[in-house]
Amino acid sequence: MRIVLAPTPTPPPMSNDEEVFELPTDGVIGLLPPHESLVDLASYGPILVAQEECERNYEGDVLIVEDEEIQDTCCEVIGVSANLVFPCSNSFRFLNIQLKNLDKYTAIEVEVIDTERMRRKLQFTNSQSKTRITKQYVSMPLKLTKGWNHLSLDLDALLKAAFGTGLRKSLCKYRVVPL
Repeated sequence: MRIVLAPTPTPPPMSNDEEVFELPTDGVIGLLPPHESLVDLASYGPILVAQEECERNYEGDVLIVEDEEIQDTCCEVIGVSANLVFPCSNSFRFLNIQLKNLDKYTAIEVEVIDTERMRRKLQFTNSQSKTRITKQYVSMPLKLTKGWNHLSLDLDALLKAAFGTGLRKSLCKYRVVPL
């Protein structure tokens, strides 16, 4: 699986007829991974941590690769014990993810605190076809098309649908897990 993550405060426009959203003048906080002009992906902290964990576990790999389709570098996560965690904290309602389908099972986990001040985990995976909900956890099917996919997740709406609560804060433990 190849991935690029970026939290945004507003959703992208759905069609050409809709109004284009402007970013706040102070910009987007914490691009995940950061724009290549800010830092080299090979030296980006969360990627280095994930690579070290793979070496300790002797299973899986987190690689920086050049993707032919986008002609740019991205992070590839391979193996069952490999995962990539992006730690940060924000209250953005929308999470936008660019994810390449490599025809393997994968999961994306997002940890949040809701309006009832409960810690909840949202999981999106292409390894299941039904939604599963427990008191603090929801797992939803993820349908990926061939090549790169753009996911725009409305965390507030997902929490309302699953638990009847709203988004208070995203702990931004965006965990990418190949299955």
